[in-house]
Amino acid sequence: MMSILGLASIGLILAHSVVLYLTIYKGIELRAMQLAFHLDLEGNIPTVFSTLLLFFIGVLCLLVYTHERNEGGKDRFWLILALIFTFLAFDEGGQLHEKLINPFRGSMGNAEGEHGILYFAWVIPYGVICLVVGVVLFKSWLKLPAKTKYSFLISGMVYLTGAIGMELIGGVIVEDLGFADPLYAGIVTIEESIEILGILLFTYTLLDHLRSRVRSIPIEFY
Repeated sequence: MMSILGLASIGLILAHSVVLYLTIYKGIELRAMQLAFHLDLEGNIPTVFSTLLLFFIGVLCLLVYTHERNEGGKDRFWLILALIFTFLAFDEGGQLHEKLINPFRGSMGNAEGEHGILYFAWVIPYGVICLVVGVVLFKSWLKLPAKTKYSFLISGMVYLTGAIGMELIGGVIVEDLGFADPLYAGIVTIEESIEILGILLFTYTLLDHLRSRVRSIPIEFY
């Protein structure tokens, strides 16, 4: 399973990169291909892929929660994760976070061209939410098996580096150079690639944890 997901991810990233290269550096008009494979656009193949993958993670978390509850567990850690990833799937599919950019950018009261790393202002509410979720789930996270615990930490850090960290850098570049600049195209490619890597790592961790906990369900990685 992970091999298929990994190959699909690499294929989408390569398709995006090739289309951008031919468009930016060779001047070839490939609008239909851009709409289909650009990692930063809505309603295309990469968006559907990421949406389904996030929803799949939500389902896996719900499966773990159900198993833990049947075993007498009362911790809602996995249920909260299931709800979070289900929301992230809807957010990815509908680009809900982008609808927060103008309201939060306006609330900062900065003049045009002075937003800097907060140009994509959705990072403000989402950053706060990440901190709150981290605090709420911290004790439950500490109770996880060591392998699962640290794999979650790594995959989460990777995902947030792409989703928020690279978005902060991209905001500075867009404000100075615009969306059409090749440098921003490169940042988008790196950002989305890191996000996908984080999601894949989280999926692998969940499947590994689920296989160790629910031995009656055969889970194959390859």
